[in-house]
Amino acid sequence: MAEPIAYLGQQQARLIWKDAADRMPSIIPHQHDAMAAEIIRKQMDLVLEENKDIATALKDAERQIKRKARH
Repeated sequence: MAEPIAYLGQQQARLIWKDAADRMPSIIPHQHDAMAAEIIRKQMDLVLEENKDIATALKDAERQIKRKARH
């Protein structure tokens, strides 16, 4: 862990990363996380592959997630 990393100017970056990771709070998964991730992935594909407007894709994703989360 303490080995310096040449690419990062010989910093002991792993120790810094470990310290940062130790301070991060846990994130508790929500029951709709997987569903929301799938909707977001589909909208991102439309942006990347079909040039869908990003703002429209975000609005569509939000609307779809809210609708599906109610069921």
